[in-house]
Amino acid sequence: RGLLKKIAFIVWDYTVTGGIERVLTNLANELCDYYDVHIISLTKSGDKVPYKIDERVNRVYFATDEPLRGREVIKKGGKGVRRYIKDNGIETVLLMGFQSSMPAIAMLKFRSRTRLIFCEHEALMSRWHEKKITLVRFISALLSKKTVTLTKATAEAYRKKFHLSEKKVTNIYNGINKTIEQNAAAYNPDEKTILSLGRISPEKRYDILTEIAARVLPTRPDWKWIIYGDGEGKAEYDGAVRQRGLENRVFFMGNTDTPETAYRQGGIYALTSEREGFPLVILEAKVNHLPCISFDITSGPGEMIRDGVDGFLIQAMSIEDYAEKLGNLMDDRDLRIKMSKASGENLSEFSGETIINKWRSLINGLK
Repeated sequence: RGLLKKIAFIVWDYTVTGGIERVLTNLANELCDYYDVHIISLTKSGDKVPYKIDERVNRVYFATDEPLRGREVIKKGGKGVRRYIKDNGIETVLLMGFQSSMPAIAMLKFRSRTRLIFCEHEALMSRWHEKKITLVRFISALLSKKTVTLTKATAEAYRKKFHLSEKKVTNIYNGINKTIEQNAAAYNPDEKTILSLGRISPEKRYDILTEIAARVLPTRPDWKWIIYGDGEGKAEYDGAVRQRGLENRVFFMGNTDTPETAYRQGGIYALTSEREGFPLVILEAKVNHLPCISFDITSGPGEMIRDGVDGFLIQAMSIEDYAEKLGNLMDDRDLRIKMSKASGENLSEFSGETIINKWRSLINGLK
């Protein structure tokens, strides 16, 4: 593999379970067909890496062996990261998200000839009012060779808000995970389970999920809602479920190592987030032929779900409208079948081959 071009991903903490880390793993496993791939984690809060990495991907290099803040990471890990990149002849580095981009830029930009690609994993406008984060994103985009966003809407926002050129910013969707695709099951319209997957964090709005559940489940005793994911606040949401008397109807299951089997349990996929970059879970649900429902937030679902065709897009954070449309879907078996059949019609632009070819073109075209 010594003749292959060498690339590295830099992520904040590769021992946590989250969307960025899952996307990184999928990309690394696909790109190792064409490149010598390295993964650098700036911090380490867990005991192990919770992902299945292709054996051709180099071992994960941890810049530090503890959870630290940005400046501490630069101070303690900067020299080691520069040495690792130099010793391994790494030519291109992909910065995964704004949390890792600034420490990595501080470590590398003026002390290395490595080409930097800033990979934005959220929607710029969803946190535009948070000035420190917006400044980090502006600097990251300015000092990187290229900025890659997950949606067309976010790419356009970067160009417009930061006055960046068309060539400086590009959009590449997350691709369909091979394992999910290979294990996709036929749709069962008699499966009366609402399914949600995602780590427990404030932006996922599981408080709204429990509110919607309280509106739709009591009058539909044969339905239940299963949520996979973990994080701070799980006990709080479990308490809210019990308080509403839904403990036998709404289940917070914790993390799953086999999301491909989780999708088989669903009859409807529901996302209640107030912000997302590119919710991979919707793409995976569509691969599994599930009708989807989501708020039409700043970025993400609107480029994946076709309202009224393969799911519903609800005015952002309108709980009443969400509950009404979800109830309609729960009550109408024929509608679920119709939307399930339509779910695969727009998946070609998210195919693994399409996405990897875009990444290869981008990496090979950098000068």
